[in-house]
Amino acid sequence: MTSKSLLQLCSVAAVALLPFSPLAAQTKDAGGPPPVKLTIDQRLAQMKQAVDLSDDQVAKLKAIFEAQKVAADPIIQDKTLSKDDKRAKLQPIMADTKSKVAAVLTPEQRIKLAAVRKENRAKAKAAN
Repeated sequence: MTSKSLLQLCSVAAVALLPFSPLAAQTKDAGGPPPVKLTIDQRLAQMKQAVDLSDDQVAKLKAIFEAQKVAADPIIQDKTLSKDDKRAKLQPIMADTKSKVAAVLTPEQRIKLAAVRKENRAKAKAAN
């Protein structure tokens, strides 16, 4: 796998794991409202519209995101872990999710999703 395709794969998966809402990029420190926490169904609805997912893809992605939530929630809610410890424990879960999401999407959808992610990063940067 080339570094370019690996970068695209990581970008696609990162977008799939983050809400598309520009409000989600704003933070309390930036003076905006708190980040918006979208449900899995809301995220999937936005993904479906952004990259034209089929109903079969939506069902597969929902199962992937639900499994990620089950694995990640106990770590996120663990008050005994530092932010760095949480990040370290969540990293393999996120990497697994990224690869599973990429396997569900077509190459064209991965490209579209990467473009949406790039646009959202630009909006978030401009809002700060």
